[in-house]
Amino acid sequence: MNPPYSKRPLLLPEQISLLQKRGVIIEDKSFAERVLSNVGYYRFSAYLYPFRKNDGTDDFFPGTSFQKCWEYYHFDRKLRLCVLDAVERVEVAIKAQVAYTLSTQYGPFSYRNLAYLKDNPKQEDVKRYKALLHFVEEETTNSQEEFVKHFLQNYDSRSGLPIWMAVGVMSFGNIFTLFHLMKKKDQDIIARAFGSNEKVFLSWLRHLHYIRNICAHHGRLWNRFFAIKAVLPKDSRKNPSSRWHEAQYPVNTASVYSTLCIFKALLDVITPQSQWKLRVYALMDEFPNIPRAPMGIPNGFEQSAIWK
Repeated sequence: MNPPYSKRPLLLPEQISLLQKRGVIIEDKSFAERVLSNVGYYRFSAYLYPFRKNDGTDDFFPGTSFQKCWEYYHFDRKLRLCVLDAVERVEVAIKAQVAYTLSTQYGPFSYRNLAYLKDNPKQEDVKRYKALLHFVEEETTNSQEEFVKHFLQNYDSRSGLPIWMAVGVMSFGNIFTLFHLMKKKDQDIIARAFGSNEKVFLSWLRHLHYIRNICAHHGRLWNRFFAIKAVLPKDSRKNPSSRWHEAQYPVNTASVYSTLCIFKALLDVITPQSQWKLRVYALMDEFPNIPRAPMGIPNGFEQSAIWK
């Protein structure tokens, strides 16, 4: 049996002293205390971790600066906000396509009938489907949205909300589940609307849902390799030199660079006039000292086919 956790909480001055003892340069103690007070020692330590010696101690490499690590933290926060902006646009567009495809193919309440979804669903699919319906019903009952109130007050709600309203109370995770449960031919209709195919697009939804949750919980994107990876489009005879497989600009599917590339590709379809990529460029220019390698970003990525 593991021993009980016995570490006591440290006061802010003790936290500062501990960092100094381990080799972190504290340029401004009052600033450092303010950061640790507002961010938390444990959370901030994730940005210090790459500078540890890994020699069996908790010491840091000489020259490790609290201020420099704060810059990494500040950059990562802005990166998350940039990603969340793309998430919002992509999520809205996907919800619209799912609602349009299901409603025009099978009717406004088709999502409530598994027969209109996956052929030969497995037991796990049925379980996920029931959980999805339960979530939508709970959200509908508890919703304070005017469009939901109007529907419940004026129409027979025994069949639930029509799909174009239901997606408004669904989470990104719900939409991923619904897409996963759709028939392959319907998945392909939606995927092609975004310039993809059903296999690749399903992996993109799974990855973007994972990334959205990291951002929503204020998790770290910089210097992180992701467990849930996206599938990249393959080269083919019709497309022998795919923009996703340029030797000079490799896309590592475990890195945040692959996430940025996926958003760029989707936004090119959803809103071709989008200036989102300029926000990415501006962010990189604002923090020239942040190393790009830990994010999988190749030098000169702006010149790659994906980003042009």
